[in-house]
Amino acid sequence: MRLGRALTDGEFTLADMTSFDGRIRPVKALRAFRALMRNKEDAQQVVHFRTAIDGDWHEPMYQRVKASAEGAKLIATNHNLFDTLCDRDYLASLPEGSLGRIYNEELLAEGISPEGFRDADIKAQDFSLLGPERAFVHYRLIDMHDLLHTVTGYGRDGLGEICILEFQGVQFKSLGLRTLSYLAIVEAWRLFPGTPAWRCIREANKVAKRAVWMATVDWEAQLVRPLDEVRRTLGIELPELYLSRYDEWQEQARIMRAQVSAAG
Repeated sequence: MRLGRALTDGEFTLADMTSFDGRIRPVKALRAFRALMRNKEDAQQVVHFRTAIDGDWHEPMYQRVKASAEGAKLIATNHNLFDTLCDRDYLASLPEGSLGRIYNEELLAEGISPEGFRDADIKAQDFSLLGPERAFVHYRLIDMHDLLHTVTGYGRDGLGEICILEFQGVQFKSLGLRTLSYLAIVEAWRLFPGTPAWRCIREANKVAKRAVWMATVDWEAQLVRPLDEVRRTLGIELPELYLSRYDEWQEQARIMRAQVSAAG
């Protein structure tokens, strides 16, 4: 009876937060996926799913970042990317066409914020339990999510989110994110028959493999530079297939958000 409720109500409490013991929790992943399918705007469920599938992912990721010269420098300087991304006056003051200004304009146009994204992640899993350095690395990976949307050209529509999950999954070696992207393809086919979701995700895979490793990018330095220059520096190739369907999926995203809002 208790298990049945857990699989259907989609509710999570503090006791449900994934611990850092390296265990894989398929039941938690299943209920997170089902909750996400009911509300595709619920970012907490993405974190629940990823952490339930990834198991012992946090420590190897931290060690890899720390072992690189760029990552060690980021950890030593301890610059808070989240605070920078929340400084809207600063981002708005950046040159026209710069990464930071375009990022800020996109978030304002879509009514989303880094605060909302971070809050959803903290409610799902509190990385501060890992200690200051490890928390710094993992929150930085989380906070760059919408920056990656801007840099790669993937919108915040359904197909764009599927592709950015694959991009991040490949870049950060996250089985959880990649599994979620493939499961989401099935949902995309169900809702929108004929959508080239599989080809788009393969395209995202190639874009991720050809780009530099995003985990140790000095985003604070990149924010002030023209977006085109940033893409060249980071080896980002724009996803032509996805962009050919961009307008169609933006409209679908508007419809979905309106439905979620109406459901209240």
